[in-house]
Amino acid sequence: MAHRLLLAVLLATLPALAQQPRPKSSNQVTATRTVHIFADLERELGAALHSGDQATLDRLLAPDFEVRRSSAPGVPVPRAEFIAEPHPPDSSLSQMAVRLVGSAALASFITSDANTTQFVVDTWAQDGSGWKLVERYECPSSASADQAPAGDKRPTGRQ
Repeated sequence: MAHRLLLAVLLATLPALAQQPRPKSSNQVTATRTVHIFADLERELGAALHSGDQATLDRLLAPDFEVRRSSAPGVPVPRAEFIAEPHPPDSSLSQMAVRLVGSAALASFITSDANTTQFVVDTWAQDGSGWKLVERYECPSSASADQAPAGDKRPTGRQ
């Protein structure tokens, strides 16, 4: 009896579990909810760095936060030194991708301002109060902030 009930419930839910096909007419890549969450956090962090909003910085940066730069990867920049650096107000983010790994998130993106373009990988850790940035890796980049890499061979679903 229990097996028949379980089978009936399973059969009734199968249509809801079926994956919907992707539309074939669109080649547009849409950002996921996770990407939106971390893009918002990154923009909020950038604004706080520029304005010196210590309360927001304390909320978003872990106490042991540090930055590692490709020019000296073995010499981390401590939190206080990073905060004291100049942070331009007109930075833009593009090409963001986020990978969740347990209670951590790796957000990679291109950031650009009037003077520099960098590839950044941020490691965010989730705690009881939300997400905190634990580690940042920065590398100068020649990538255009508004353009996908040349020769992108990812499948689009079109023939």
